Formats: sequence, C-alpha cells, structure tokens
Amino acid sequence: KEGVDRISTGYTNLVWALSAAMHQQHRLMRVAMLVQNSDVIDPTHIAPSVFNDKEIAEHVDQVVVMAYNFSYSTSNPGPIAPPAEVLAALKYVHTWGVPWSKVAAGVPLYAYNWQVDLQGNIATDRHGHTIAATDLTPTQLAHSVWLAHAGMLIKPGGVSYSYSLAGHTHEVWDSGGVVATDTQEIHHALPRIGVTIWKIGDAD
Repeated sequence: KEGVDRISTGYTNLVWALSAAMHQQHRLMRVAMLVQNSDVIDPTHIAPSVFNDKEIAEHVDQVVVMAYNFSYSTSNPGPIAPPAEVLAALKYVHTWGVPWSKVAAGVPLYAYNWQVDLQGNIATDRHGHTIAATDLTPTQLAHSVWLAHAGMLIKPGGVSYSYSLAGHTHEVWDSGGVVATDTQEIHHALPRIGVTIWKIGDAD
C-alpha cells in the first residue's frame, strides 16, 4: 500500500502541475482514468489504485473514466463495455465527491475477435498458451460479418456472432454496433455526464 500511495501522490502532483500550466494558457485539462470499483488495492492489478480521483478532479476540467475492456484480448469472450458495469464504474467515481459535471464516460468503438475452444472459452495453442484476441478494423469487421452469414445477436454491451475459418471457431464482439444505444442508456441514467469515443489501433 505504501508503494501505491507514493506513486499516487507523485502522479497527482504531476497532474496538478500540468493543469496549472494548461490553465495559464487558457486551455482545458482532461485526464483519462482506469476503472475502479473498490478502495481495496488488487495486488495483481494496482494501476487503477494510482488514480486519486477526488484530488485530481479538483484541479482538472474533466475526468474521463475508461469504461471499456471489461472483456479484453486475453480474457474469455464477452461484452467490451457491459452497461451495468459501466454505470457502476461511473457512480463509484462520483462517490469520491467528483461532481457529475466533471465526469465523462469513455465509450468503446471497436471489436475483438477471439478464437475459442469447444466450450466457447478463449483458445490456447499447442503449448497451452492463450491465443490473444485481435482487434478489428471496420474492413476486417465487415469481412468477419460476411463469414458469419447469420446468427448475429444484439446484446447489452455489443453485437456478438460466431463463424468458422480454417477449422477454428471465432467469436466476435463489436462494441461499435451498439454505441448509439449504449450512449443513450448512459445519458438516460446519468444525464449530466459527458461521453467520449475511444477507437483502438489504426482503424480505417
């Protein structure tokens, strides 16, 4: 905990200094923050605990909660930004005393393509190593949709479908397919917050 507190204090001081410099130039300062759901520090993933939301929010114009990658390239397939978890993450930031006017949700606009095993879990190679999902550009996404032919399902947090190629089964989750409806849901639940769109990689 002492190490996390030391890093957190150093990062907060850096943000304060940058914000002061930006405001002297009459510019706005926005800071992206990883999702936190608890004050408890996870020793396997300490990065979210580095962000002191309350103290940072006092000195910047907006905090952008990176409310995506709940399912990620080396996890099992699933929604990238399930609405219930997104809203929980945003509400947790507010419990720190951060006003809604300073909170924005980072909304994903990308897709993951997982190779899966017979149980639908992320596949492994012959050495037992996880085969990481790939993120798809719009062109690649369109090609995978063509391979799937049918069976696309609109679910909370994404459009999901499966297809087979070269003897392997793939499962795709596309967050961009529901970005409009998910954004509306966020605004309906929390009408005063901002929304920013996050696009991964060099999407065409």
